[in-house]
Amino acid sequence: MTFKGTLLFGLAAACLLAINAQKAPSEMRFALAKQPKISASTPQMEVQRLRAPVPAAHSASIIALRNGERIAFWFGGSREGATDVSVWASRYQNGKWIKPWIVATPAQSSKDQWRYIKKVGNPVPVLDSQGRLQLFYVSVSMGGWATSTLNRMTSTDNGQSWGPASKIITSPFFNLSTLVRTHAVQLEDGGFLLPVYHELARKFGELLQFNREGQLVRKIRMNAEGENLQPAVIAHSPTDAFALLRNSGPSRQLMLQQSHDGGAHWSPIQQLNIKNPDSAIAVERMPDGRLIMAHNPRSDGRSELALSVSQDGKNWKKIKVIENTPGMEFSYPTLLVNDEIMDLVYTWERSEIHHVRFNRAWLDGAQP
Repeated sequence: MTFKGTLLFGLAAACLLAINAQKAPSEMRFALAKQPKISASTPQMEVQRLRAPVPAAHSASIIALRNGERIAFWFGGSREGATDVSVWASRYQNGKWIKPWIVATPAQSSKDQWRYIKKVGNPVPVLDSQGRLQLFYVSVSMGGWATSTLNRMTSTDNGQSWGPASKIITSPFFNLSTLVRTHAVQLEDGGFLLPVYHELARKFGELLQFNREGQLVRKIRMNAEGENLQPAVIAHSPTDAFALLRNSGPSRQLMLQQSHDGGAHWSPIQQLNIKNPDSAIAVERMPDGRLIMAHNPRSDGRSELALSVSQDGKNWKKIKVIENTPGMEFSYPTLLVNDEIMDLVYTWERSEIHHVRFNRAWLDGAQP
């Protein structure tokens, strides 16, 4: 090997060591939302559609703004992965979703960052402690989703206008395969943890820690076992949290991990007796302390979408069926819990996004 070759090999080895050698995380504590008083109410439930003028839509997310409005994001175009796919948004005002508009495109993302981007997807919004709305989404320059990089846009006016897209550097070695899907977890210091996942050659969950200024502090690997991705993280004390993970292996079951130090370290993977057809889930905590999960409760496909509840995150009971039609797909749910009102958005047949708004009284009532 020549001196030049030895030098290049040494640099590559140093990069690999930098990826796997984490700094000792400083103490982190989760910021828990104050639980409102629970009041009796009559059952309420409504369904609406979010349709952009494109034939395909997928991977919706939703967030509550400080002014009380909701805003949803998803990606849509001629088909998933096509170069004409954009990140779309719609705002929920006065009980209705307004006409969707485009927030991010491959062309504009390329222009903002001076690099080629051929497709975008998986938008996830975060409302930070400074009141800024941050939108994370993945982009691909070559290959498939496994070679994604993470992008961010920021709005200081509740999503009315956006700054340019920037690339998040999560690895010094190619910076490939950082994908996002599930909601962030707020920290007491004003920062947040953003769950992400890696799926190039291996599949595992990770966390990105951002400080209150929005700067990336560190990446925390949650596991390296099996084929697990898209961690959904719920904190239940300032130091304790659990994560449910989708499994793409043969088990067709949900996986569980736990942390007892603010998310700095995670327990080994534990398999739950809950069916999952290698599909995304959503988990939130309700005002009465129970957990609610939206998921596909079958191992053989995404034709059923249901709501289940749990006290501990390990034992779940299915109490509502949102969709159940053989041969169709209902997938990639996101839940938003705001006092007694809950919002669910999900992919409907890869063609549009559906929104179900309901309250706790409806959730606990008899199945229609």
